[in-house]
Amino acid sequence: MVFVIVGSVPVLSFLFGPIRANLKLNRRANVLMKQALDADLRQRGARLGRRRGGMPSLLGLLALVMVVSLGTGDDVFARAEVGSAVGGARGAGAAHEVAATPRGGRWSRAGADVIACAKKGEKKGETLQAPCASFDVLDVFLGGMPPRLVANFGLITADTDGRLRFSCEESLGGLAVRARRGPRGSFVFAEQAGLVRPALACGEAPSVTAIPGGGLIDVVFDGLSGARAVALGLAPRRIYRSADGGATLVPGFVFGEDEGVLELAYALDLETVYAVGERLSDRRLLVARSGDGGESFVTQPRAPGHPDGLPLDLLGVHPSRPQILFVAIQSPAGREEVWRSADGGASFSRVLELGPSESLGGFTVAEDSLRRRVYVASRIRAGGVGAGRLHVSTDEGMTFTLGPPTGDRGPRYRCLHAVSARLYACAGGEPNGDDFLLGHSDDGGVTWTADMTTAALAGTAPCRAATCAATENWLCSQYDLCAEPPSRPTPGADA
Repeated sequence: MVFVIVGSVPVLSFLFGPIRANLKLNRRANVLMKQALDADLRQRGARLGRRRGGMPSLLGLLALVMVVSLGTGDDVFARAEVGSAVGGARGAGAAHEVAATPRGGRWSRAGADVIACAKKGEKKGETLQAPCASFDVLDVFLGGMPPRLVANFGLITADTDGRLRFSCEESLGGLAVRARRGPRGSFVFAEQAGLVRPALACGEAPSVTAIPGGGLIDVVFDGLSGARAVALGLAPRRIYRSADGGATLVPGFVFGEDEGVLELAYALDLETVYAVGERLSDRRLLVARSGDGGESFVTQPRAPGHPDGLPLDLLGVHPSRPQILFVAIQSPAGREEVWRSADGGASFSRVLELGPSESLGGFTVAEDSLRRRVYVASRIRAGGVGAGRLHVSTDEGMTFTLGPPTGDRGPRYRCLHAVSARLYACAGGEPNGDDFLLGHSDDGGVTWTADMTTAALAGTAPCRAATCAATENWLCSQYDLCAEPPSRPTPGADA
């Protein structure tokens, strides 16, 4: 959960990043980097290639690709990261999914794509413009004005003409799937090198807060000043803390060998921090909680009633009651579910089960002076009826009712956020059958107004043209999204 400020309006952003399913696809893939370097992975790779019920697992599929096809060492880290990015691109778009593919979670589909690309012998760099990637949207950062849309090839924002310009990953200094919300509407990358602040203005260079060894999986900032940050290292799975907005990172708590923590969440009391992932021994949900701002963590013991399925995501923490949190689980039957804990992860209850053709596409809490509502957005996969749905709760997420469905033109939800009572949704744009890339609704999702569309995408800023030429050519040749010159010079802060 992240708390940012837009003007004077507090924004409670509870992310689901399918994608990352949407942004967060890479979080599970990050685990593979450490495990791919372990000797025992060579022995376990084939066995991990399929989960119960014959459903494929990205852990096994991608491990086999990395170990058999890509080698070991530092090269594994870079190539595994590209694999996660490609998975994010593929997993996000319902229009690109194959109905006959066995349901093993979003990561299974991503793993299949990585293997398919490897068999073709295609060269992979550290960007996504390639035949293996498809145009898609991951998330939006609403803290800046105008909003910054995260696509799987870079960042999209409006210039002074009102046209949309993109900054490719090479020009920013980080992979889009590794973008995280920073303090006061900014954003950072949790990268192999450490905490990377992107190059937003032309001529700037990214700045890096380095950490020794490994890389960062996740980083969260407090929701008030943004001065305090908690980051999660890869190898070992170590907590890093900062009191200066991430300028320095001090190593601290180390999780156990069986504790495969994947993501963090800061509660608004500034002392409660959650670390969520899976137990490596049985692939079941793991929840660890800190009551001292991340200095120490206590892992909750697995109790009767805990979800049995595959952990997908930490959806969010209640805005005023930090003991309440929501997680996403894929059940043994393959359905995606929302589970709620009212005691800091000690116990859970299932509050929502999606239909067999639905995938989670977003989670948020919207509130004004009169009411608070919890929303879960879903996207209909290939073969299903419709494009997307909203599920609405008026009792703090204990029960949900089916809200308004979307039409054939979407949105096919990629993300969902709230600013007061207004909802913002990411969608796939014209390449994925949606009317917009970013839209808003003031009536609880009944109707949507487009804020960003692919028709307004006019290429990159002139000062980034050389760096982003490959991405620009890919967008033009594959999707007919070709560059248009600006009517007047684009200012330096173009991202």
